[in-house]
Amino acid sequence: MKYRKLCPAKINFAKTIYHGVNEKQLSFTNQPKDYFVWLGRIVDIKGPHIAVNLARKMGFKLIIAGVIRSDNDQKYFDEKIKPYLNNKIKFVGSVKAPKEKAKLLGEAKALIYPLLWDEPFGIVLTEALSCGTPVIAFDRGSAGEIIKHNKTGFLVKNKQEMAKAIKNIDNIDRAECRKSVENNFTLEKMVENHENLYYQLIKKNKL
Repeated sequence: MKYRKLCPAKINFAKTIYHGVNEKQLSFTNQPKDYFVWLGRIVDIKGPHIAVNLARKMGFKLIIAGVIRSDNDQKYFDEKIKPYLNNKIKFVGSVKAPKEKAKLLGEAKALIYPLLWDEPFGIVLTEALSCGTPVIAFDRGSAGEIIKHNKTGFLVKNKQEMAKAIKNIDNIDRAECRKSVENNFTLEKMVENHENLYYQLIKKNKL
């Protein structure tokens, strides 16, 4: 919401309505396995290489999942990700099926999301939270509107703070992560907010 000013077009914003997720397809998991996950499009501005560097330095297991869409993205993957894949840092490719995504996210100790740009809305954050999986993200773009610091994850400024958050991830209550989605980011909540806005605009303009 605070990044509306970055929009290049002159738009009269009426209200910010967050994208909803189907929490019924992204079931809650309270017993994670011993790995962290990065999920998204394989591109430098989404920072998967940072997650890889942290995994190498700290020795934790990391699963990278996502799609490679262009030759430039393939080059980035080949140079910054592929050389460091091993038995602890794995790339599993694109994950699209809801059950597959729910399993990958839900069984992770946390989603690591070191964005290097001001992303308007990261739906993967709400998908992870729906599964009960906390998020550790750089405090950029909409991350601060999705993650409750110290409650559903950690908002950090740099790699050093991200490393500290990784060590403290067991302090996050996974039930709180799920609850934050049920209260704010479901499909029903998104539809309700749209309907309320339409009624307000109709009343205001006497249509």
